[in-house]
Amino acid sequence: MHVHKLKITVPEDRRIEIRLPEDFPPGPAEMIVLSEHRRNEPWTKLLEPHPVLGKIVFHEDPSQPLDPEDWPEA
Repeated sequence: MHVHKLKITVPEDRRIEIRLPEDFPPGPAEMIVLSEHRRNEPWTKLLEPHPVLGKIVFHEDPSQPLDPEDWPEA
């Protein structure tokens, strides 16, 4: 596998043109574009307490046992 990574700024027209280095092999390839921009709308809904399970708890070390008060009430 041959990988070439570029940092780009996507213009308003959302059109980009790239030129790969000479040592990049010709033939079939796959291109993935990852945006560094995060949208707020969908994720804020996920952070609301669940109607049955309760609050969301984040753990720094998932190998540690859970605190009993992190469990939803029965």
